[in-house]
Amino acid sequence: MNHAGLILDSWRHLPQEVRDLTAPIETEAQYQDALQLFEAVWDQIGETPDHLLGSLFVLLRDRITVYEARAFPVPLAPPERVLAFLMERCDMRQAQVAELLEIN
Repeated sequence: MNHAGLILDSWRHLPQEVRDLTAPIETEAQYQDALQLFEAVWDQIGETPDHLLGSLFVLLRDRITVYEARAFPVPLAPPERVLAFLMERCDMRQAQVAELLEIN
């Protein structure tokens, strides 16, 4: 059954804030708003996979992921370079990482 007419009519009556949920995130302010809403939805649904807000959670997750990939690109690097970078950034030594990972 095609519900296009019902959906389009309902869509016109939604508040702008709700309609904006399907638009791509373009600004840092929109990103911060999306993160806040994402956290609020997470608090509501917890680990309930079939929660009524589950589709909103997925929609927000996907919008945030797309924005982060565009706004904060991560260059490809071999794993050892990534680990070395993180160790340097956190001022950690190899022994500390081994202890943290319980590698003896």
